[in-house]
Amino acid sequence: MAEDEKGIYSWGIKVLFSIIIPVYNAEKYLHQCIDSVLKQTYERLELILIDDGSQDGSGQICDQYAKNDSRVHVIHKQNEGVVLARQEGTAAAKGDYLVFVDADDLISRTSLEQINIVLETYEPDIVAYGAQVETRTGRIKRQSLSGAGMYCKRAIERNIFPYLIQTDTCKYFPPCLVTKAFRSQLYKAHLCTDREIVIGEDAAGSIACMFHADSLFVMNECLYYYRFNKKSVTRSGRAYSWRCAERIAEFLKREIDLSIGDLEDQLLRYVVHMLFITACSQFQGGGDYKQITASIHKNINDPFYASAIKKCRFRFLSKGWLARLALQHELYPAMKLWSLIH
Repeated sequence: MAEDEKGIYSWGIKVLFSIIIPVYNAEKYLHQCIDSVLKQTYERLELILIDDGSQDGSGQICDQYAKNDSRVHVIHKQNEGVVLARQEGTAAAKGDYLVFVDADDLISRTSLEQINIVLETYEPDIVAYGAQVETRTGRIKRQSLSGAGMYCKRAIERNIFPYLIQTDTCKYFPPCLVTKAFRSQLYKAHLCTDREIVIGEDAAGSIACMFHADSLFVMNECLYYYRFNKKSVTRSGRAYSWRCAERIAEFLKREIDLSIGDLEDQLLRYVVHMLFITACSQFQGGGDYKQITASIHKNINDPFYASAIKKCRFRFLSKGWLARLALQHELYPAMKLWSLIH
């Protein structure tokens, strides 16, 4: 194999994985999460735990693991949110590839070994894999819409770019950080560091990396296990920030060339879809109906969002089409109903 900056195996050196776990008040699940990493069949790893100002016993749990295993490194910081926690963990990482895990989830015992087999053969910039998702009624498997196998740059542009962000039927390449292993240099060059983005920062960074990747390997195997946690950010019952969709759009405009294919149209759909979810989230946790609807009216008529709603196009009767319709006509009862059933 040729010697170059990507040639990790050129010298016969095994890949070092950096596993990055932001931790905030996760003591209920943290032991299982950390154990799933440290008991991997592939052992050349470092585990970086970022204690984001936890107020429970999470910080002490992290310190105990670091005391017992030299592969574990702990960063204690004041609570500033997952964006800055991931940023600090990424800056500290020394691995060739970065893998992200949420503190209330797990990875399969052979995850790194299976990823490493792919890396030994192909050395892709990104390895994407599936997940098993815990729901109220059981587990379901989520795999990529793309066929399994190796994608070179041209194949990524041809097969992935058409749904990199969002198609007119709301399909997209899974953007989750936790279902990918990233070449360290690639991820560090394109991570999203905007602390005002509370929801979707991981997707923004993942999309940027996918755009710039020279190679991608898609696995059918489900190596990640999502736990159903009612206290997670997306299920916390709190209203999402109105500015997240706009800030993500600004980030992606800087990071990717929207003139390629229909990426500009895809970004508009993403903004409108996220705007609808944000509008619906305003009803979570109760509150005065008139005040909530007044806030929604004000924000969806912001010039940036109003323009996106006007310009974007979804396939007739797709969920995106229905979301856009609800925003256009300010169908507040429909938004409230959506918030109650999701």
